[in-house]
Amino acid sequence: MRLQPEQVSQLHSVVRRYFSNISYDLFLYGSRADDALKGGDIDLLLVTSTKGVSLFEDKNLDLLVDIKKQSAIGQRRIDLKATTADQLSTDPFLKVIAQTMVRI
Repeated sequence: MRLQPEQVSQLHSVVRRYFSNISYDLFLYGSRADDALKGGDIDLLLVTSTKGVSLFEDKNLDLLVDIKKQSAIGQRRIDLKATTADQLSTDPFLKVIAQTMVRI
């Protein structure tokens, strides 16, 4: 996994502010989940409840702005998606992601 511990800590710090009362798991997927690859944006998948996905849809832009403000993240491009555990096992795109994603 090509994220530094400080970056992971800052990501969780921001996400917890929005999801303080909702459980979630945060995963890294894409090229940064593979130590052998180079470059790439930061692809994140938030797996949460239906209520959490609804909150994410309402606060997605605010959440991304707050993540980008973190010094350890810098100006890297960030893709952030949210889903439920049920969708993770049924959606074809998410099933592909699930094969290589890393919980952070």
